[in-house]
Amino acid sequence: MASVNKDRLTKQRRSWNMSRIRGKDTTPERIVRSQLHRMGFRFRLHERKLPGCPDIVLPKYKTAIFVHGCFWHRHRGCGNCTTPTNRREWWLAKLEGNAARDQRHQVALKKLGWRCVIVWECEAEDLQRLERILSALTRRMRPPVQRGARSHPAGGRAFGQTTRSTPRRSDTTPRRSARPRPRVATPRRRNA
Repeated sequence: MASVNKDRLTKQRRSWNMSRIRGKDTTPERIVRSQLHRMGFRFRLHERKLPGCPDIVLPKYKTAIFVHGCFWHRHRGCGNCTTPTNRREWWLAKLEGNAARDQRHQVALKKLGWRCVIVWECEAEDLQRLERILSALTRRMRPPVQRGARSHPAGGRAFGQTTRSTPRRSDTTPRRSARPRPRVATPRRRNA
């Protein structure tokens, strides 16, 4: 039995509309980032070295935050989690595949020792709810205790690792003048 196309838009127009759906810097993602920044956190975005390319990464706390759209990632029990009536079988396979892929990425991150946090689009829209979620998250987060100078898979320094290779200057060491030194011109050598 041939499927009947119930779409009101032409195939080209639907393709154009779907191509405009962004995967990065979505409104819910920007809201979560803004709230985290307001709470004093510094983070990285879309870290490709980690499984699933998390939307927000807190390397110091080994925490990966995914900001999921309720429709695209199947937020069960949410009013935004609907299935289109047009090409229903295709959409079900696509959306369930997205949810299965999300699960695989979370398992891979947990095996690497990372904490995974999912913030849903509907949670990001309600600022009070989002603040409660992020506050609960921050109460549970403590920097991991690491031994040695291993760095995170996402780059950066491990907790407690400094960039200094020399000891700090003591009070007895004379400080340099704030005035810049005059430059002395040196003659250039000519290649003979």
